[in-house]
Amino acid sequence: MCPNDSFENKLLYSVLLLNRKEKKMLISKYLTSDTDMEKEVAAFEEKFRMALPEPYRKFLIRYNGGETPDTSFKINREDSDVRAFYGIGDVEYSFDKILEFDVYLKRGLLPIARDFFGNYVAIGISADESGKIFFLDHEKNMKAKLLTDTFEEFVKKCKSKKIAEERTRSIEERERSMIEAGNEMRITDGLRKIWAEEIRKYGGMKQERVVLK
Repeated sequence: MCPNDSFENKLLYSVLLLNRKEKKMLISKYLTSDTDMEKEVAAFEEKFRMALPEPYRKFLIRYNGGETPDTSFKINREDSDVRAFYGIGDVEYSFDKILEFDVYLKRGLLPIARDFFGNYVAIGISADESGKIFFLDHEKNMKAKLLTDTFEEFVKKCKSKKIAEERTRSIEERERSMIEAGNEMRITDGLRKIWAEEIRKYGGMKQERVVLK
């Protein structure tokens, strides 16, 4: 069901239903070619006095986190999405932006991803829980619920959907399509703003399959 009945939201909701074939986890990584992630990750570990579990460490070096639109999981009775994985440095979702970061570290947990509502997916970094993946729900006081025993298992259980081409079409192309369909009167400045935001968000994304080997 569409969350509300405005034309703009109905249009966006219909786009979300297009091209919905589920795939293995896809990511638009934050990593850039001029970043020495081996050095960055080592400095991150030293700064916070932690040793990252090896499978996740390799993931962070390879991708430095990234955007994961239309990615979801159903594990251990938890059904949620993965909006993005956190990265190091000046990126959209940076570890630096996590509130009460030190509090989670003291609990032996490192938030590594978040969902649409701001809940966290975290990895255990204590000796007893190292490498285990937990879900932290803010409506349940961020109590840690076990999802999987390993990061690899969590990635396998996440499914992504390829970004629909409609999301990256230019405003001119969208207007032309609506005019051809006889919907010219429905084109408004508000709709153009929604289109522009969608293009800004998805236009530069390059999805690739997450590989952990």
